[in-house]
Amino acid sequence: MASASFITGLDIGTRTIKILIARPVSKSAQLELISLVEVPVKGMTQRGVSDLEQFLPSLQEAIQQAEQESSLKIKEVYLNLGSGRFRVIPTHGLISVSRADREISPEDIDRVLQAAKIINLPPNYEIWGVVPKEFVVDDQKGIQKPLGMKGARLEVEALLLTVFSPYREKLEEAVTKAGLNIKDTFLAPLASAEAVLTSQEKEKGVAVADIGAGLTKVAVFKEGALIWTAVFPLGSENITDDLAIGLQIDGGRAEEMKQELKSSLRKKPGKKSQLTTQEKKVFKIVKPRVEEILEEINKQILSTCHRQDLPAGVVLTGGGAKLGDLEDLAKKEFKLPVRMGSSSAITGLEKDPCLSTVAGLVLMANQEGEKRRRWPSFWRRFFHIFIP
Repeated sequence: MASASFITGLDIGTRTIKILIARPVSKSAQLELISLVEVPVKGMTQRGVSDLEQFLPSLQEAIQQAEQESSLKIKEVYLNLGSGRFRVIPTHGLISVSRADREISPEDIDRVLQAAKIINLPPNYEIWGVVPKEFVVDDQKGIQKPLGMKGARLEVEALLLTVFSPYREKLEEAVTKAGLNIKDTFLAPLASAEAVLTSQEKEKGVAVADIGAGLTKVAVFKEGALIWTAVFPLGSENITDDLAIGLQIDGGRAEEMKQELKSSLRKKPGKKSQLTTQEKKVFKIVKPRVEEILEEINKQILSTCHRQDLPAGVVLTGGGAKLGDLEDLAKKEFKLPVRMGSSSAITGLEKDPCLSTVAGLVLMANQEGEKRRRWPSFWRRFFHIFIP
């Protein structure tokens, strides 16, 4: 099978590596699953690749398993970018409209976005992308599509997506050394959002929180546009560590007990009195950490908007979201509608919150392919401005 006929997503997390291979269904926007593998990863921390010699065998094992299962040769992948060293910086750009008739052109939009990039960055950080929140034409705010409008002055309120350069370089070096070509890179929070959110939710106002092993990723949307995204170093692995310390047991047994608690709480929703003495002890240790994670998610959401801006509520996803009773705790913390999110856009793929990021990578890659086929090169370059 030719490489162009399938799409490979590579999700490198702090605990596991996931590779998902899917192909477009003929004459359809739908994708179907070819292969999905997940292997433990070594040499990876919240800050990125810490030990290349340990990391490479993990990645090579994942590649080998995926190739064996799919009977395909993987040459290029779509990679996720998400670590505690990812930062979002609000920014502003301002230009004078260039044309004599004052009609705003694609070049004007490009120039104002370039102007928004002129900012002092923290040491070793680089601009990865710029996402416009809204445009302003002659003080008229709230404009999403200024192309063709007339005015003397064009402004933009935008988000600069920045990443710690050594983290990105080391991650890409590791993937390249494993024999893979990185076709494109997508932000992990946006990949998760693509997998679990609907366009209607993004238009109404919604937040998605992907609770991973070592990191939690948040993205907030309003009127169809991204208005905030963040990554912070808290996740389900912290819960495992708390159990290991609180019960004085090894990490493997602590992880087992966390999984057992998930099952217990799902079977007995809202009925803690039915838990065994041991389960109650475990829940007492787990609850404060879960509340801390939810509080930080809420803090990130409220840093950019008010609760009333999010009628579609909060969608929880990622492996950490599978902890039983989490929806009830989240509703109390957020005071908003809450639901669990998983992808249903890939035929044959299990609806599992753990797979949101890797599914989102493939979905975003497929969308990029559709744009290439649909738009001439000039317009593709223009619209790429808006896509991180």
